[in-house]
Amino acid sequence: MTILANVARTRLNTPQHSSANVGFEAKLWLTADKLRHNIVADYTTTSKSKHMNLRKQKREQILDEKCSVLADTIAAIRPVYEKATPRQKALLETVIGAALWYIPKPASAWTGCISLGALKSFHPDSGMTKPTCSEEHVYPRKVTARALLNDQSLTAASLSVDYRKKYGRLHFITKEENKSVQPHQRIAVFSTPELAYEKAGIILITLTDSELTKVKKRNREIIEHHLNARLP
Repeated sequence: MTILANVARTRLNTPQHSSANVGFEAKLWLTADKLRHNIVADYTTTSKSKHMNLRKQKREQILDEKCSVLADTIAAIRPVYEKATPRQKALLETVIGAALWYIPKPASAWTGCISLGALKSFHPDSGMTKPTCSEEHVYPRKVTARALLNDQSLTAASLSVDYRKKYGRLHFITKEENKSVQPHQRIAVFSTPELAYEKAGIILITLTDSELTKVKKRNREIIEHHLNARLP
């Protein structure tokens, strides 16, 4: 189309074209050029969207495959686990907990919660040049491993569902908060995620996906809106 446009522009400069025709043909070719650019832009956007969807589908497929083999592994070692000593059980819980690390994050892994400390770190006046968040699993892996080893009804399908809805979910908190909550997530003292965060003094705030994007871009208005909402 670009070649034809150039040819047309050359023809427009020849004497046999009236001024009226020149104006009409120029508008026609400008319109054609705009349509071409729009088509290319739409094609690029569609291609990127399809690529992202394919990656998402592939990740979800891998998640299901790994949950399936892990569920089978847990079922196979459960008789050993049930007869084991407390120290041996702790070892098996560590092994299963480590395996959970290699299951991909679910597409909707984020709970929608970010800590107050993490939110403050993204404020433009926080003094931090490049603030970051830690992805904190709501349920510690070893706690999850014990629950799965004791779940007699566990199947590949139920593990896939539970991992997406419960065990694979995560909050965004600071690195310092991540360290402070760990003593309250040990298997001997852990009862609920809410109590662990409360004991660590971590306050969680709910954001939408679009708000989180703006927070990460250090949008003052959004950050201060949520900070002010915490004021008495």
